[in-house]
Amino acid sequence: MLHLQQIERATYGERLRRRNTCVKKPAAGRRSGTHIFGSRKLATQTAVFSMLLSLGLYLSPITPSYAKEKIASVSHEVAAGKWSGIRFRNLPKGASLAIEVTVDGEVTVLLLSEESYRHLPFIDRPLFQGKTGDRMSFSILVPQTGHYYAVIDNRAGEAVRNFTIDIKAAAASAKTSLQPSVVDAQLGTITDTLRQAFVFDALVIRAAKCGKPNAFSGSNGVIICSEYAGELLDTLGDKRKAVDALMFILLHEVGHVLLRQWDYPFYNNEEVADEFATVLMVMFMGERRVRSQAEYFASRTSAKEVRQKLMTDDRHPLSLQRARNILNWVDDPKLVYNWQPVLVPRMQTTFLERLKEQSPSWTSRALVERELLLRK
Repeated sequence: MLHLQQIERATYGERLRRRNTCVKKPAAGRRSGTHIFGSRKLATQTAVFSMLLSLGLYLSPITPSYAKEKIASVSHEVAAGKWSGIRFRNLPKGASLAIEVTVDGEVTVLLLSEESYRHLPFIDRPLFQGKTGDRMSFSILVPQTGHYYAVIDNRAGEAVRNFTIDIKAAAASAKTSLQPSVVDAQLGTITDTLRQAFVFDALVIRAAKCGKPNAFSGSNGVIICSEYAGELLDTLGDKRKAVDALMFILLHEVGHVLLRQWDYPFYNNEEVADEFATVLMVMFMGERRVRSQAEYFASRTSAKEVRQKLMTDDRHPLSLQRARNILNWVDDPKLVYNWQPVLVPRMQTTFLERLKEQSPSWTSRALVERELLLRK
């Protein structure tokens, strides 16, 4: 049986006092992709092929069958500087949990496991994280049996927020075609691949059904909405291009997370995140792969997009401008080289040693050697 229960609202200080424990933060010419994870075969399999398999998984619809559906609705308010939590008790592994949040002002919406909830106010490995000022919907498959928490976080707000959460939960039948553990394992290979090159703290990448094509990022996690994959495939008409474009979207959100963890003040700039994604794709996958995202952006209708931006707080440039930016960056032979002062100090030592040995055209050998000397 599935149990839904409102549990508490707390401030940062109140929560820490109740816990009486020390909470620790999570541990901290024409170019082609350069193979610097080892041999060319290893690089192709580990750095690129695993990522494409992970994202390609979502280009096919997931249609599990469910039984014993439970529906509930909770309305409440959350004061400025506080959060409110709803506990879902004893959810079975593989169950479907669909949540729709309606709120009268901007808040952060989180879905957390019991273990992650204990770490609040530090957000560690969220199953879902996104911001909304009106309505948001998403769904997940429960990865492990246990208690889970939906959190409406208004700590950054200056006014009371009234919200309603509509919940639909159902245990999965034996016909469920995709296990959450398999999805998590596939997406985990992307984090593992990035960690071969860069030093960073927690980075959790998950997929969720959000009700619309979108992607979100928080302090240490990224959510890719499965609807995005479908839109990309419908627009581009080619699975390979759709996978490339989805990879760009993922790296855009990863850029927000990593630049924030690395304490760069421009981490929240959308054009910087686009440029970061372009740089990483040129470094490891080649410039041709980036052009699929430019093609997708160029295909979007400007008039409709302008109307949407007038109604929402969207800091992204218009898609046509984003397409032009990407193409300009890709055609700039100094693009990746100019990013080396940002990236080199955050690279793994073994990765720097490979750069020194192989000296790809986009790297600064002097900067790499200087960084290696500082680490001795």
